[in-house]
Amino acid sequence: MLVIGGTDGEALNSAELYNPVEETWSVVNPPPAAARFFHAATLLGDGRVLVAGGYNNTKGYLSSAELYDPATDTWSPAGDLTPARRFHSATLLGDGRILIAGGNYNFAYLDSADRYHKELGFDEDWRPAIAPIASPVTLLESFSFTGSGFKGVGNTEASSGGTNNSATNFPLAQIRSSANGQTHWLAPQNFTAAGYTAEPLGSFPVGPARITVFVNGIPSIARHVVVEKVATNEKLPATVILGSLSQAYDGTVRAATAITSPTGLSVEFAYDGSPVAPITAGSYVVVGVINNINYSGMASGTFVISPVLPEITTIDPSSVSATAALCGGEVKSEGGAPVTERGICWNESGSPTLADACMSESSGTGSFATILSSLAPGTTYYARAYAANSAGTAYGNEIFFTTTSTWLLSIAVDGRGSGTVTSDPSGIDCGSDCEWLYEDSVQVTLTATPDANSRFTGWSGDDDCEDGVVTMTGDLSCMANFYRFPWAMFLPAMTTNATP
Repeated sequence: MLVIGGTDGEALNSAELYNPVEETWSVVNPPPAAARFFHAATLLGDGRVLVAGGYNNTKGYLSSAELYDPATDTWSPAGDLTPARRFHSATLLGDGRILIAGGNYNFAYLDSADRYHKELGFDEDWRPAIAPIASPVTLLESFSFTGSGFKGVGNTEASSGGTNNSATNFPLAQIRSSANGQTHWLAPQNFTAAGYTAEPLGSFPVGPARITVFVNGIPSIARHVVVEKVATNEKLPATVILGSLSQAYDGTVRAATAITSPTGLSVEFAYDGSPVAPITAGSYVVVGVINNINYSGMASGTFVISPVLPEITTIDPSSVSATAALCGGEVKSEGGAPVTERGICWNESGSPTLADACMSESSGTGSFATILSSLAPGTTYYARAYAANSAGTAYGNEIFFTTTSTWLLSIAVDGRGSGTVTSDPSGIDCGSDCEWLYEDSVQVTLTATPDANSRFTGWSGDDDCEDGVVTMTGDLSCMANFYRFPWAMFLPAMTTNATP
């Protein structure tokens, strides 16, 4: 689309081209010679644009005219109107001339008209001619017209180039809408020197139009026709091929696709009878129906959204002891199918799976936690959360932790006397030799209680045993010493965990 001139308070001599495909504007350089507004611009049959008349703030009413050639991106003078005028009409005639009529000059309406004709530089004897064409021309139906010179002078060649020698040997037929200027080249089904049958028009504005034949680059005088659409009860059959019928669940709307013949037809879809494309995993009966005023057709099939593995993460462990740890995970997405099982798997080598030790913890989404028990002290374990649905089992990120170590506390009873030894925390409770495992760095308080006629005389063994309070940073051996009096009457009652 070419936009020329106008005003922003002063007349403009700029022009811009709009590309509707890329939705971009580009400046025409060089610009037109005259700044103008209230002018007329007309697209000629050869693609050039005639800009005529208008108004200029400095020069007043304009009689000048210019031609813009998009092939060379240039402007050239195109003669003068008689008289100068603005607000006039400019109509492309069938023979390629422009009729400029009416308008305004010095605030008075004009009843005069000008005709513009650009000499094309060809011999009129070479010019093809079209006989009147029967109207209407119906969309989606082929049509024919007759005339002369469709194969050039001597009926030898109807090349489409600008010279008499060209790679093609057929005339070019063009239809142009009188409503919006849209043009379309009519593909030939067959042609002779005096006749032309065109392929059906698939999409074109209905209403008045004109047809021109070009032979050896020479245009005929255009013939007027009326274009009509096919009756709604006479739609032509079209083919629909459904595609993308198998897709993976991703939590977003999934939709089928369609290819039509003829191509480019709009297709409306329904899934189990609903026009709303589904999100949920499952199977749906999909129907695609062509939505077009000229064509009808449909296709159906099975549209499948397959579930995928759940999305799950592993939560770092806590409360790690010598033999247990609290570990968990979070199911962030079910993957389109219910999560029927979730839990934690662990081993000592890495990448644990369901083939290793596992603890199941309910089902569904969200966070969960479970206690891993019967672990070995001082051992590094690798753990992953898992979640299972109908698509399979998914594993979360791998974490690792090390259980705390345990140390053996051995107790012996010595001396001529007797008694019992207990501990806090519990574990040791004996009147003779015994032992118990405690976790690393645990402080254990030992209590020695003598029997009747005996007295506790103190602790011996490893250095840390001296006061009866030991810290477990390794294996320890402590001895409780008891003394028996030969005469019970002289034995004082005494219970202590300290050295006498």
